[in-house]
Amino acid sequence: MRAIGLTLAVATISAAGGCAGGLRAPVAEPELDFAGEPAAAPAPEASRAAPADWWTSFGERELDLVVERALARNLDLERAAARLAQAAAE
Repeated sequence: MRAIGLTLAVATISAAGGCAGGLRAPVAEPELDFAGEPAAAPAPEASRAAPADWWTSFGERELDLVVERALARNLDLERAAARLAQAAAE
């Protein structure tokens, strides 16, 4: 029994010791060369604006129908259009 306990203790210490150290491969530091300030993001172009019916670019008839139904039943849009028409008439 004592031999099994001693063998188990030696095996445990050996296994744990293997995790503690070990060889480490040298790692080279990356070369970072920043010249001045970071580049600014390009200014947005007017031609990049999404078209009013952008969802049609997916070519999905079901999506087109859902959007058409939503626009037709949207009373807020209807009221806004009426206000715009009234303001334009004045």
